[in-house]
Amino acid sequence: IVLFADKKNFIPTGDTTFSEGKSAAEIELIQDALKHANGSVKNAAKSLKLGYGAFRYKLDKYKINPHQFIKTS
Repeated sequence: IVLFADKKNFIPTGDTTFSEGKSAAEIELIQDALKHANGSVKNAAKSLKLGYGAFRYKLDKYKINPHQFIKTS
């Protein structure tokens, strides 16, 4: 699995700190995983090889609502 094959580089520029760059990368990975999993927290966590609890923690930390990634027909 290649995670960053089609992603922009997360190299800090200007006033961006390492922590901010890391957070931005995590948020993008989480959102992409949720998109591919159609909003399923369990499947998104599994695709990132994270435990369910750790993934839920990151959703809360970054205030990401998995329901917004559910595709409607």
